[in-house]
Amino acid sequence: MSVSQEFKETLIASEKKWQSKWDNAFTAKINEDKQKYFITIPYPYVTGNLHVGHGRTYTVTDFVARIKRLQGYNVLFPIAFHITGTPVLAISNKLNDNDEETIKLYEEYVNLYENDLEKSKQIVQTFKEPLKIVEYFSSKIIRDFKSVGYSMDFSRTFTTGEPYYNKFIEWQFKSYEEKGFLKKASYPILFCPKDNNAVGEDEIKGGEDEKVEVQEWI
Repeated sequence: MSVSQEFKETLIASEKKWQSKWDNAFTAKINEDKQKYFITIPYPYVTGNLHVGHGRTYTVTDFVARIKRLQGYNVLFPIAFHITGTPVLAISNKLNDNDEETIKLYEEYVNLYENDLEKSKQIVQTFKEPLKIVEYFSSKIIRDFKSVGYSMDFSRTFTTGEPYYNKFIEWQFKSYEEKGFLKKASYPILFCPKDNNAVGEDEIKGGEDEKVEVQEWI
């Protein structure tokens, strides 16, 4: 066994030791006598693995949550997942259309967790059902967050597809409308003739390069 391999295994063993200690030691506690402090950030979209940007964003937020606890606040730091919109459905549709590029990409994504290509291929086949994409990656993201040691309240995990969350968004927009913050107007948009609906730049391949222009004929 090489020294580098020994060192790697030592690091892994040490990591697991402290992950276990933290997991057993930390419990999100509620103390109604303390001043409340709610902290959250944009929820990760469950269309694939986490990247280093997620690590930076959640680590900074975790620092703030920990500092506020030390300052005596009753901190609420939940974890949620963004599942609404068209991206999850678009992936599922591509898999149902047997898009080879998408199939290969998601087999690679899943294999980062499974380390078993045949098993990964079987899992990706289940992604033809959109909810399976959500279930798989949300469970893996929770595992990743716990492995880092974030001080989240995992008992308050939810998704943007929950009925109570949808009601919250409805209330929010109605409040904006009542206060006159919403303005209705006409704008040029990207449109998908196949699905017969508007799409955002981040929802189509090359969307950031395909800028909307007003076409006029005289």
